[in-house]
Amino acid sequence: MAKIETALPDEIVIQEAKLLGVGLISAQGYYLTSPKTGEFIFGYAQVDEIQIKQGIQKLSQVLKQ
Repeated sequence: MAKIETALPDEIVIQEAKLLGVGLISAQGYYLTSPKTGEFIFGYAQVDEIQIKQGIQKLSQVLKQ
């Protein structure tokens, strides 16, 4: 799970990351109180360390928008 400082809505971050092959979901649905934005859970169970680094680099492209 990671907190990402961005002005982009969670849905946009997720959609754009998916287009680049990066799997993540918003953590909003896991809060019992008011959900927080900009917090994501990464899907990395099936990837190795190199793929994780590549995914982070791809995600940075999304956040530069």
